[in-house]
Amino acid sequence: MKKVFLYLSQLGFSELEAKIYISLLKQGPMTIKELAQITKLNRTAMYSYVNTLIERGIVIKIIKDSHKKFAAIEPERLHFLIDNKLDAVKQLDTEFPNIVHSINTSLVRDTIDQPLTIKHYKGKHNAKEIYYEAFKADTVCTFVRLTEKEGLFASNVVTFDEAFEKNKRLVMKEIIYSSPVAVRDAQALSRNTKNKYQFKIMPDDVKLDGDDILIYNGKLVIITHKGDFDCVVLQNANYYNNFKELFNFMWRMLPEQK
Repeated sequence: MKKVFLYLSQLGFSELEAKIYISLLKQGPMTIKELAQITKLNRTAMYSYVNTLIERGIVIKIIKDSHKKFAAIEPERLHFLIDNKLDAVKQLDTEFPNIVHSINTSLVRDTIDQPLTIKHYKGKHNAKEIYYEAFKADTVCTFVRLTEKEGLFASNVVTFDEAFEKNKRLVMKEIIYSSPVAVRDAQALSRNTKNKYQFKIMPDDVKLDGDDILIYNGKLVIITHKGDFDCVVLQNANYYNNFKELFNFMWRMLPEQK
């Protein structure tokens, strides 16, 4: 029975509400006086608890020959409480992006004079989260080395297409190291996004550390993939501005892709 009471508490029953419900299931319909005697609660308080359970649809009122009794609904019908919780969770999930945006917006501060902040993340899931964060920016500039080995996403083209669909403001520029898979994906993205995704080819004699270097929203992110994913996030206006200028300079110097 302890397990039953614990489960009822997870459905939103207080200890006394659970005791009233179980008592009604065991004894059948009862008056307020009878319920008060079994639960050792005064009648006034019992009326309050029973009325609350009636409002929630857990207890019903039975009137017969001017006599008023109360009965519990069948245990099988309690599933509506689970449905209510699932609906509440869905609503929380729906509102989550807006709440996160509101929190982040309220915490935005001027980073020009802030010291350098370095965060180090390990694992593929963290690398993905960094990209998902970048996809929410207006502009993302990247240096990318893409090979045939297992990448971050099952399909770069599908993932990026979905990002552009969700964020209509997003513009991405990538300077990629030339490889068959990199050029193929880049050309597909350029076509699919109507040039909101643009790319150029890195010169063969330029070798930067890191498989992906992302520049967005005041952050510089270096992601390497040697066995596991290793991510370093630097947040500082000077680093960000310098790398953005370097990227823009290289972009102007490199030939357009046909």
